[in-house]
Amino acid sequence: MKKINKITIIVSILIIGFSSCTSWTEIKPEGLLLEDEAVTSGQDVVRIVNSTYDALANRLNGTAQIYNDLLGDELADFNINGDRKEMYTRGVIPFNSSSNDNFKGIYRCIFRANTCLDYIQKYDNDSFFNKSILEGEIKFIRALSHFEIAKLYAHPKGTSPLVDANAPQLGIPIRKIVTIAPVLRSSINGTFEAIENDLLDAIALLPIAHPLNTIKKAHADKNAAKALLAKVYFQSNQYQKAIDVLNDLLSNSSLVLSDSLNHFDNKSFDKEYLFQFVSTGTGDNRASGYTGNYRSDNVAIPNMQISSLAYNYMIQDTTDKRINLIKIINKGKPEEVYGSAKYNYDYFDVPYLLLTDMYLMRAEALAISNQNLSTAASDVNKIINRSYLNPTAKLMSGSELAEVIKFRVREERRREFLLEGDRIQTFKRIGANGEIQTPNTMRNAAFNCNGLIFSYPQTEVTIGFSQNPLQTCN
Repeated sequence: MKKINKITIIVSILIIGFSSCTSWTEIKPEGLLLEDEAVTSGQDVVRIVNSTYDALANRLNGTAQIYNDLLGDELADFNINGDRKEMYTRGVIPFNSSSNDNFKGIYRCIFRANTCLDYIQKYDNDSFFNKSILEGEIKFIRALSHFEIAKLYAHPKGTSPLVDANAPQLGIPIRKIVTIAPVLRSSINGTFEAIENDLLDAIALLPIAHPLNTIKKAHADKNAAKALLAKVYFQSNQYQKAIDVLNDLLSNSSLVLSDSLNHFDNKSFDKEYLFQFVSTGTGDNRASGYTGNYRSDNVAIPNMQISSLAYNYMIQDTTDKRINLIKIINKGKPEEVYGSAKYNYDYFDVPYLLLTDMYLMRAEALAISNQNLSTAASDVNKIINRSYLNPTAKLMSGSELAEVIKFRVREERRREFLLEGDRIQTFKRIGANGEIQTPNTMRNAAFNCNGLIFSYPQTEVTIGFSQNPLQTCN
């Protein structure tokens, strides 16, 4: 999966010459001949699918997660400059090369997925692959890719009105066929319906155990597709749907919650990974975005540090064992900063879907819905038992008010997912659900501030395409 062979290179060049300022309309038609010459068997299709997992790993290696973090309040405003400074100050313009590269890189994965869907029909009888499994993986990849774009380029789906309550809320361009033609933005409802439909297909097509997942969950299986669908429902404020999927998923007795406090501790945490991007060594580190920016054990000061706001929140409870994942650097000196110890490895697998998140999602969804509060309490208690020196006094009984349980679940989520790209999406989701938060802004931005979504690359803005308005909210 990790080494892209010659055929894959040819196809990836063809599939989206997405580098620099290349737009969909600038892809050379003669490249289609290269594709037909390169893809000559089912084995070639499998190679493209494998390379697409690899390409996704290059986006979700910490890079896309950091772009989310830059919009929130968990990063210190120190040594952030260039394109990332635009993100931090919520002024991403259509020519920001880093955000554009991320956008185009993820859509490259979608284009590859669509290409593979075409070819598995052509090689339907090829004994080299199982058509149902491969189609399920492709639908999973396409859904995941659209979902990651939606989080950064569209406001969340919810009940609360945005800037103009009478205007239709826009989602993202949904690409479901191989085409070089421009695609306009879907509605937000259309965006999440497309993602949902792909995942429902993936669940129906994928096996419980993928034959290639003998050691690690590097290929999507049925549980991975269910977990992603639950996450999509949860992030789009469709809580009952999320609960239904999570009830089904969490009834699977083979899922095991880790005792480790660090999600990136692969040796201790791997049993609860539902889907991960796998690293094989220092030369193939799928976590390079994390290690290159947050690692704190081999540098004087990490490139990016924890904000004093986030640090002070984390140390409020001295019995929280997760404090050990935070480092004070240059303590007592004017240049004192706070770093994370989560990422202090030469290389590691990046978990994308993990059981901890599933329990916290179900607990919060149940509390929001004011139903089955005993299960909500039991779910969050699993995290509390793992995380505190003396957890007994902190455990929920299930007799608390739904608001109390919801507040506690959100506290645990904030502590669990520090510097993992989760905080800003949680803030936006809650606001879009019409809830009043305290405080009701994050670094002075309301949940529907246009500065909390990125501008589209200028090359995408064709006739009829609605660009996100610039608004920093600082």
